[in-house]
Amino acid sequence: MQWFGMKMQGGFSEDGWYFLYILPVISSVAFGWLYAYITLYLAPKGKVVTASVMVTVLCVISVIGLLFMWLNPHRELGEAIQASLSSIATMIAAIATIVTQKGDFE
Repeated sequence: MQWFGMKMQGGFSEDGWYFLYILPVISSVAFGWLYAYITLYLAPKGKVVTASVMVTVLCVISVIGLLFMWLNPHRELGEAIQASLSSIATMIAAIATIVTQKGDFE
């Protein structure tokens, strides 16, 4: 418990837990939502299919990036975990955007 308390010090400073762990996930969620919404909005026809394909491409690119992140011996474990959580948050937000906005763009 003492270790957890030490890790969560710092608040909003650049070396604090909010800046290091929470803010990247929030920005990843915003990117996933924006990516899927722009794809839905700009596709000329077949908007849901196009958005699904583009989100799948984004997922593949994220997985490839994560493979490089996890297999690179010069990266720290914390960076790899942070990148993994951010990628998962991006995919969840993108898929949720397609599911919730599907009726408006069909």
